Amino acid sequence: MFQRFLQSIGDTFDSMVTLIAGALTNLILDPIFSFGLAGLPAYGIKGAAMATVIGQWVAAILAIILNKTRNPYVNIRFRGYRPKKSVLKQIYKVGLPTIITQAIGSDMVTTVNAILMPFSSTAVAFFGVYYKLQNFLFMPMNGLGQAAIPIVGYNYGAKNKERVHSLFRTIIPMAAGIALLATIIFLVFPEPLLNLFSASETMLQMGIPALRIISVTFAFASTTMVLGYSVSGMGNGMVNMLGTALRQFVVLVPVLYILVKYAGISYGWYAFWVSEVIAVVYAIWAARKELREKA
Repeated sequence: MFQRFLQSIGDTFDSMVTLIAGALTNLILDPIFSFGLAGLPAYGIKGAAMATVIGQWVAAILAIILNKTRNPYVNIRFRGYRPKKSVLKQIYKVGLPTIITQAIGSDMVTTVNAILMPFSSTAVAFFGVYYKLQNFLFMPMNGLGQAAIPIVGYNYGAKNKERVHSLFRTIIPMAAGIALLATIIFLVFPEPLLNLFSASETMLQMGIPALRIISVTFAFASTTMVLGYSVSGMGNGMVNMLGTALRQFVVLVPVLYILVKYAGISYGWYAFWVSEVIAVVYAIWAARKELREKA
């Protein structure tokens, strides 16, 4: 919560510092507690859990301190606090779709694995590798999207329509450019990427063409993502939720199932083409509608 307070005022650097502090604490303490280094007993799995909890506490305490010392705009006071339905409604108008959006990714992985498992365990292993590579790829787009939310929010609240439109004109080419660079890397170097995860010969035979097929959709996915985040800054979290649902579940899962069952796994990856195109068309339409009505 305090990390998001920093982000809400545009202080993405201190927000990042709190996350890095927790992650580094966990990373350093994991081997110490797990394997009994520095004279401590070896706690094993329990030690890993201890490191995680301490890392969370370090991040939380640092976030509170940074808010107290470097955030003059958000002051937490419980004296006279009264919940207001109108405020809660506005929070959940954006927050509830975000909660659902976060859950969609896990549901998608579980469902896709269930579809692939009866046909090929190698396909399941490949999809796990691809999902890790994809998460790394989409980090810059997530960063752009997260940065867009407070910028859009400030200028939308100030009724500075030109700044809002300017952000949309700026962020889409930036995200698409990063995505196109990633597409080139995936097209040219699919084997080295898979070998980062010690891919077997069977996985390479399946994964190299699959990575090349899926990578064509990265520019569409990045546009859908940043448009969803940007519109969230105007108080509408539904566009982000529906865009994510279309590209990761609602369209992807049934099309993948049909293609895998009737055409084979090698054709199943074209389901990403269908889902990403439908999702980006929706996101562009919804974002333009939101801009026309509100900005």
